[in-house]
Amino acid sequence: MQESKEGAVRAPRPGTSAVSRAKLMERIRALHAEWMPILGLGDWTDQSYVCEEPDGKTYAEVEKMQWEYKRFAIRYFPDLALHDDDFLEAIVLHELIHVLRDPERRLLFDLIDQVDTEEDDLGETLREFYRMHDERLTTELAHALIRARRAGRGCDKT
Repeated sequence: MQESKEGAVRAPRPGTSAVSRAKLMERIRALHAEWMPILGLGDWTDQSYVCEEPDGKTYAEVEKMQWEYKRFAIRYFPDLALHDDDFLEAIVLHELIHVLRDPERRLLFDLIDQVDTEEDDLGETLREFYRMHDERLTTELAHALIRARRAGRGCDKT
Protein backbone atom coordinates (compact mmCIF):
# COMPACT_ATOMS: atom_id res chain seq x y z
CA MET A 1 0.00 0.00 0.00
CA GLN A 2 1.10 3.54 -0.72
CA GLU A 3 1.12 6.31 1.85
CA SER A 4 -0.43 9.66 1.07
CA LYS A 5 1.28 12.91 2.01
CA GLU A 6 -0.80 12.94 5.19
CA GLY A 7 0.46 9.45 6.11
CA ALA A 8 -2.81 7.64 5.45
CA VAL A 9 -2.48 4.33 3.66
CA ARG A 10 -4.32 4.18 0.35
CA ALA A 11 -4.81 1.42 -2.17
CA PRO A 12 -3.00 1.76 -5.49
CA ARG A 13 -5.09 2.92 -8.42
CA PRO A 14 -6.58 0.07 -10.45
CA GLY A 15 -4.09 -1.34 -12.92
CA THR A 16 -1.04 0.19 -11.23
CA SER A 17 0.12 -2.68 -9.00
CA ALA A 18 3.34 -4.45 -9.94
CA VAL A 19 1.42 -7.68 -10.59
CA SER A 20 -1.12 -5.89 -12.78
CA ARG A 21 1.65 -4.18 -14.76
CA ALA A 22 3.53 -7.48 -15.23
CA LYS A 23 0.39 -9.20 -16.53
CA LEU A 24 -0.28 -6.28 -18.85
CA MET A 25 3.29 -6.47 -20.18
CA GLU A 26 2.80 -10.19 -20.91
CA ARG A 27 -0.31 -9.36 -22.94
CA ILE A 28 1.54 -6.58 -24.77
CA ARG A 29 4.57 -8.82 -25.52
CA ALA A 30 2.26 -11.45 -27.04
CA LEU A 31 0.67 -8.82 -29.30
CA HIS A 32 4.07 -7.41 -30.27
CA ALA A 33 5.21 -10.96 -31.15
CA GLU A 34 2.15 -11.38 -33.36
CA TRP A 35 2.13 -8.01 -35.12
CA MET A 36 5.78 -6.96 -35.42
CA PRO A 37 6.66 -9.55 -38.13
CA ILE A 38 3.48 -8.68 -40.06
CA LEU A 39 4.48 -5.00 -40.05
CA GLY A 40 8.09 -5.73 -41.05
CA LEU A 41 9.41 -4.94 -37.57
CA GLY A 42 10.28 -8.52 -36.65
CA ASP A 43 14.03 -7.93 -36.51
CA TRP A 44 13.78 -4.74 -34.46
CA THR A 45 14.83 -4.37 -30.83
CA ASP A 46 11.73 -3.73 -28.74
CA GLN A 47 12.41 -1.84 -25.50
CA SER A 48 8.76 -1.18 -24.65
CA TYR A 49 7.55 -1.17 -21.06
CA VAL A 50 4.64 -0.38 -18.78
CA CYS A 51 5.28 2.63 -16.56
CA GLU A 52 4.10 2.88 -12.96
CA GLU A 53 1.53 5.68 -13.13
CA PRO A 54 -1.22 6.47 -15.63
CA ASP A 55 -1.05 9.92 -17.18
CA GLY A 56 -4.81 10.29 -17.58
CA LYS A 57 -4.52 11.52 -21.17
CA THR A 58 -3.42 8.57 -23.26
CA TYR A 59 -2.84 4.82 -23.06
CA ALA A 60 0.54 4.67 -24.80
CA GLU A 61 3.13 6.68 -26.67
CA VAL A 62 6.23 6.02 -28.72
CA GLU A 63 8.98 7.15 -26.38
CA LYS A 64 12.12 6.28 -28.33
CA MET A 65 12.59 5.75 -32.03
CA GLN A 66 15.89 4.88 -33.67
CA TRP A 67 15.25 3.77 -37.23
CA GLU A 68 18.94 3.68 -38.06
CA TYR A 69 19.46 1.05 -35.33
CA LYS A 70 16.06 -0.67 -35.68
CA ARG A 71 15.23 0.07 -32.06
CA PHE A 72 12.14 1.53 -30.41
CA ALA A 73 10.40 1.87 -27.08
CA ILE A 74 6.70 2.33 -26.48
CA ARG A 75 5.65 3.51 -23.05
CA TYR A 76 2.37 1.88 -22.07
CA PHE A 77 0.35 3.30 -19.21
CA PRO A 78 -0.92 0.87 -16.55
CA ASP A 79 -4.61 1.72 -16.82
CA LEU A 80 -4.61 -0.28 -20.09
CA ALA A 81 -4.79 -3.34 -17.81
CA LEU A 82 -8.42 -2.43 -17.12
CA HIS A 83 -9.42 -2.96 -20.75
CA ASP A 84 -10.26 -6.09 -22.72
CA ASP A 85 -8.01 -7.80 -25.26
CA ASP A 86 -9.66 -6.20 -28.30
CA PHE A 87 -9.09 -2.68 -26.97
CA LEU A 88 -5.50 -3.53 -25.99
CA GLU A 89 -4.79 -4.96 -29.43
CA ALA A 90 -6.05 -1.80 -31.14
CA ILE A 91 -3.83 0.38 -28.93
CA VAL A 92 -0.75 -1.84 -29.41
CA LEU A 93 -1.19 -2.00 -33.17
CA HIS A 94 -1.78 1.77 -33.33
CA GLU A 95 1.55 2.41 -31.58
CA LEU A 96 3.42 -0.11 -33.74
CA ILE A 97 2.09 1.66 -36.84
CA HIS A 98 3.48 4.92 -35.43
CA VAL A 99 6.86 3.17 -35.27
CA LEU A 100 6.49 2.05 -38.88
CA ARG A 101 5.47 5.53 -40.09
CA ASP A 102 8.05 7.51 -38.11
CA PRO A 103 10.32 8.41 -41.08
CA GLU A 104 7.34 10.09 -42.78
CA ARG A 105 6.61 12.11 -39.62
CA ARG A 106 10.24 13.18 -39.30
CA LEU A 107 10.41 14.25 -42.96
CA LEU A 108 7.22 16.28 -42.75
CA PHE A 109 8.25 18.00 -39.51
CA ASP A 110 11.64 18.85 -41.07
CA LEU A 111 9.87 20.34 -44.11
CA ILE A 112 7.49 22.28 -41.87
CA ASP A 113 10.47 23.67 -39.95
CA GLN A 114 11.84 25.02 -43.23
CA VAL A 115 8.69 27.07 -43.96
CA ASP A 116 8.04 28.10 -40.36
CA THR A 117 8.63 31.75 -39.52
CA GLU A 118 8.09 33.82 -36.41
CA GLU A 119 5.82 36.22 -38.33
CA ASP A 120 2.96 33.74 -38.69
CA ASP A 121 1.79 30.50 -37.17
CA LEU A 122 1.81 28.52 -40.42
CA GLY A 123 4.33 26.05 -39.01
CA GLU A 124 2.28 25.32 -35.90
CA THR A 125 -0.92 25.10 -37.97
CA LEU A 126 0.74 22.57 -40.30
CA ARG A 127 2.16 20.57 -37.35
CA GLU A 128 -1.26 20.38 -35.68
CA PHE A 129 -2.94 19.40 -38.96
CA TYR A 130 -0.40 16.63 -39.49
CA ARG A 131 -0.73 15.38 -35.89
CA MET A 132 -4.51 15.09 -36.30
CA HIS A 133 -4.14 13.43 -39.72
CA ASP A 134 -1.46 11.07 -38.40
CA GLU A 135 -3.59 9.94 -35.44
CA ARG A 136 -6.67 9.40 -37.62
CA LEU A 137 -4.76 7.52 -40.33
CA THR A 138 -2.86 5.40 -37.80
CA THR A 139 -6.10 4.45 -36.03
CA GLU A 140 -7.82 3.60 -39.32
CA LEU A 141 -4.87 1.47 -40.46
CA ALA A 142 -4.83 -0.41 -37.14
CA HIS A 143 -8.55 -1.17 -37.35
CA ALA A 144 -8.26 -2.17 -41.03
CA LEU A 145 -5.44 -4.62 -40.26
CA ILE A 146 -7.40 -6.14 -37.37
CA ARG A 147 -10.50 -6.52 -39.59
CA ALA A 148 -8.42 -8.09 -42.38
CA ARG A 149 -6.83 -10.58 -39.99
CA ARG A 150 -10.22 -11.50 -38.52
CA ALA A 151 -11.74 -11.92 -41.98
CA GLY A 152 -8.85 -14.22 -42.90
CA ARG A 153 -9.57 -16.29 -39.81
CA GLY A 154 -13.28 -16.39 -40.53
CA CYS A 155 -14.24 -14.25 -37.52
CA ASP A 156 -17.42 -12.23 -37.68
CA LYS A 157 -16.23 -9.37 -35.41
CA THR A 158 -15.99 -6.05 -37.25
